[in-house]
Amino acid sequence: MAQLYAKKTSDGLPKALECTDEGLLKVDTELTAMIDPAGLATEATAADVKTAVEALAVATPDTALGDLASMSADLGSIDSKLAASGEY
Repeated sequence: MAQLYAKKTSDGLPKALECTDEGLLKVDTELTAMIDPAGLATEATAADVKTAVEALAVATPDTALGDLASMSADLGSIDSKLAASGEY
């Protein structure tokens, strides 16, 4: 079995490398990140969500109305099937 060594940056002396029990090389890392708060989203209020949904419905009226009609029909179908089953 071989032993792997690397040269330390601090003094140039050899340092043995470690691995996990599964044979994977063990690497300790340090991560520093800067987050720009200007790019983060703010908390949306119910009014913000309502405004966005209304704007979307206006922008795509045929699709929105079609989707709502389709969902309504699907719910009606589910209700009738539940009633017919007698379990609910």
